[in-house]
Amino acid sequence: MPAVEMPPPQERASTLTLHTLTRIVADAYDTGTVARILDAEESHIRKRVAQRTLLSVATSEGIKFPRFQFEKDHVLPGWEIVAPRFPTDAHPVAIESFLARISEDLEIGNQPVSPRAWLLSGGSPETVAELVDDAYQIA
Repeated sequence: MPAVEMPPPQERASTLTLHTLTRIVADAYDTGTVARILDAEESHIRKRVAQRTLLSVATSEGIKFPRFQFEKDHVLPGWEIVAPRFPTDAHPVAIESFLARISEDLEIGNQPVSPRAWLLSGGSPETVAELVDDAYQIA
């Protein structure tokens, strides 16, 4: 069996994942920004983190909130139903990818769309939550 050559470091999945995670964290909101966006006290934001209705990433600079769960000045519609369905150890890169990937199970006007587009169009968040369960095989 011939030896399999590793791709160059810049093309390896681990490198691409690290670059994506670095971007997610660099672009993420801090607690104060999320509090302003949601017109809420920071204590309310911390409560939502504890309830997992907002997903956060712990960094050396404090808690950060990936932008993939926001659309302009609000949280994605139905996110409070979808977010808790991701396992606590789900990687932010995997969550971002899940939200962006076109799903044959979600259609708008007979066109498959991503879970993010589905939620933004007013689609049922329960449907997306079930897709999360399927993706992570959670019953």
